[in-house]
Amino acid sequence: MMREPWLLVVVFLLSCCNMALPLFTLLLTALPVVHCFPTAFQDLEQNGKNQTSIRFLALGDWGGVPYPPYITPVEKATAWEMGKIAEQMGADFVLALGDNFYYSGVNSADSPRFQDTFERVYTADSLNIPWYILAGNHDHAGNVKAQIDYSRKSDRWRFPHYYYELNFRIPNTKRTLSIMMLDTVMLCGNSDDYDDEKPRGPLSTIEANRQLTWLQQRMAQSKADFLLVAGHYPVWSVSEHGPTECLLKKLRPLLVKYKATAYFCGHDHNLQYLKESGVGYVVSGAGNFLDPDTRHWHHVPKDTLKFFTGQASTLGGFVHGEVSVSHIKRIVHASVLLNCFICIQFVVLILVDGLWMCHMAAYSQYSLVNSALHGE
Repeated sequence: MMREPWLLVVVFLLSCCNMALPLFTLLLTALPVVHCFPTAFQDLEQNGKNQTSIRFLALGDWGGVPYPPYITPVEKATAWEMGKIAEQMGADFVLALGDNFYYSGVNSADSPRFQDTFERVYTADSLNIPWYILAGNHDHAGNVKAQIDYSRKSDRWRFPHYYYELNFRIPNTKRTLSIMMLDTVMLCGNSDDYDDEKPRGPLSTIEANRQLTWLQQRMAQSKADFLLVAGHYPVWSVSEHGPTECLLKKLRPLLVKYKATAYFCGHDHNLQYLKESGVGYVVSGAGNFLDPDTRHWHHVPKDTLKFFTGQASTLGGFVHGEVSVSHIKRIVHASVLLNCFICIQFVVLILVDGLWMCHMAAYSQYSLVNSALHGE
C-alpha cells in the first residue's frame, strides 16, 4: 500500500563532562507456526483522554555482566534516565533490541539474572510498562527459549516467540502502527565479537527461510500507516560491526519495497541515525557500553549518516520515540503537507560538573535545529 507521507525527527539529549556541549559530528516444513505470531491489536494504557500519539523507548545491548553486581555503571545510569524521560515525556512500551544478558544469555527462566540485570534495575514506576523483547547474538549463546518462557513469570516482559508482530491503534485517531520484531541471529547466524565479528550464516536454513517468508507476507499484507521493523543486527552502521551483508541482501529490499518507516537495531554500542532510500535506520545500542568506533564510516552510502554519538565519556544512551498525527504543523508549518510523523530522541548521558545537562538537536529531512532543552 502507499503509506502516508511521514517526517522523522531525531533529537539528541546530552550533557558533557568538563567540555562544551557537542553537536554530532523456500523451504517450509509442516511444523506448527501460526500460533507463534500474534497479530491482534495491543491494548495501550492511555494516560489522558486527549492522547493522540504512541510513545516508546528503544534500548539495545543493555544486558549487564555475568558477575556481581551484574550491572554496569552505564546500565544503571541509563535505567535511571529512562525512568525520568518516561515520566516526563511519556512511554507506552519499551523495545528491547537484544543482548539482554551478557555475555552468554541465560539457561533457565529461573535464572537470577532476570532479577539482577532487569527487574531490580529498571525500577521506576514509569518503566512498569510492557517490554517487547527480541534476542541478540549474546542471548543466542544461551537459551533464548528461557527468555521466552520468562514472559509467564513477569507482567512486563513480553517475548512470545523468536519473531512476532505488534499492532497498535494510535489513540483517538484512525491511524495504526505495526512493528515486526525479528530474530536476526536466526536469520543470519551468530557472530563472534572476538573473531571476525560477522554473522556466519544461519544455523538452520529452513528456520531462516521461514522467518523471511513470514516477514515478506506480513509486510505485504500490512495496511498500517506506520510500519517499523526491529532486529538486533544493523542493516547500516558506521561503527565496529558495520553493515550486515546478510540483511542488506535479505531485509533491506523488503524495507524499501514495502515502504517501512524505520528499522531499529542495536549490536553496535552507540547511537546512530541513517536515512537511505526513504527508510530511517536507528541504531540504539548504548544501554550497557559505549563505543566511539567509526571504522565503517565510508562503508555506508554517501550522505546517509545523519547522526552518530558514542563518546567513551558518556554514561549510556537510548531512544525515545513518538508516533503522532496532531503536532505536524508546528514542525513543518505550511511548507510541506504531512499529516503523520515520528519523533525520535536519542538520549545520551554525560555529566557536566556533577550536573545532568541535556541538549536537543532535531533532525528532519528538511531542517536541522539545535536548542538547549533543559538542565538539572
